[in-house]
Amino acid sequence: MPRLLVLLQSAFSVWMLVDAIGRPRIPRYWYWVVLMPFGEWFYFFKYKIHDPDFAWLKAPFGSLLDRPASIKDLRHDAEETPSLANQVSLAQALHDADEYEEASKLFERALEIDSNSCDALYGLGVSKIGLGDDEGAVEQLRRLVAIDPRHHDYDGWARLAHALWKLERRPEAIEVLSRLVKQSPRLQHRMAYAHYLGLAEHRDEAQAQLATALREFEYAPKYVKRRQRGLAKKARERCFASCRRRLDAAGVVRLLEAKAIAALDHPNIVQVFSVEEAGGVHFFTMQPESKSGLATSGPCRSKMVANIQRRIS
Repeated sequence: MPRLLVLLQSAFSVWMLVDAIGRPRIPRYWYWVVLMPFGEWFYFFKYKIHDPDFAWLKAPFGSLLDRPASIKDLRHDAEETPSLANQVSLAQALHDADEYEEASKLFERALEIDSNSCDALYGLGVSKIGLGDDEGAVEQLRRLVAIDPRHHDYDGWARLAHALWKLERRPEAIEVLSRLVKQSPRLQHRMAYAHYLGLAEHRDEAQAQLATALREFEYAPKYVKRRQRGLAKKARERCFASCRRRLDAAGVVRLLEAKAIAALDHPNIVQVFSVEEAGGVHFFTMQPESKSGLATSGPCRSKMVANIQRRIS
């Protein structure tokens, strides 16, 4: 029995270590924490339990695991010790409470302490978006992605593209997302790129991005598939919808062609009388053939086909 417990504990430690290595936006010191005695359990309750697969386990511990400090407490800490960390923590809480104006002022104050603080740049950018100041957001978010492209799991790129799109600077927005996909070709980033390509009427490129994202998802590790199962479902739905629209457009073209043929009346053309639809299937009614026509002649011989092709060409 003790040996079995040791094996289970070792397997759990390896599982948590692999999860930590594959998890974005996690400080690297956690790799070492997991290897320490009971470190894997600290990691589990810090990160792993928040995954959708463990929602059933998180529920009983929700009040203990998700108990953020109140704005009142954060404001007291920032007034007592106006450090960069305290200013940013208070500003982030204010942003989450939709107090964008006060949050912006605090983020700006934090940038006076450290002009390259990525947390402050990101926070100021998203607060500017909340205030409707998209030009101001673009300025801060461009600085952010230049300093640390991976900050906040590359979310600065998506926010920057969104702000540019709202400013009608659509080619710039698509270029930003193109650069994002080159740096991080993950499922959610390809989906964002495909979304804006579709809005810009670049439907073939959008569908290609979705197809590539789904193909890469099929070869992803199992833990990635579990984590991104919902995103993959949305990508499939968008891809199918795009294909359906293309097929519908092709059907419209065929329908118009059939109606054009129906208007022709020539002795060498089998006339189309009407274009109909039943049960979602389109068809057309044609002129009946005479006894000397196609109805009784059977399959054409190869020599006859060759003569017809030569005459047509």
